Amino acid sequence: MNIAQPSNAVAASPKFIKIHLKDGVTDESISQSGTLCLEYNSDGETYFNKSSVFSFNIDEKTFTINIVFCITMDGFPYRSTLRFTTKGGEFQRIKRELTE
Repeated sequence: MNIAQPSNAVAASPKFIKIHLKDGVTDESISQSGTLCLEYNSDGETYFNKSSVFSFNIDEKTFTINIVFCITMDGFPYRSTLRFTTKGGEFQRIKRELTE
């Protein structure tokens, strides 16, 4: 499956948040249907629109960010559980972009 790369306008938009699965960052989310909620390209990148976020929880002790999206499948909301190996870098960037 080919996943389209975002345009430069999308990548630079404050409405979109980039997630990059690198340096031990994982997305442990599985929907009720058994599929990942976010689609990643071959480099481990994805973008999502901040307006599609219903709620999120940032756990500073476990370096985890849980995101619940407004999108549902079979009545269940899409969820994403991002786990980070450290409290720096990607964790801080995504935390900042979610809370801005």
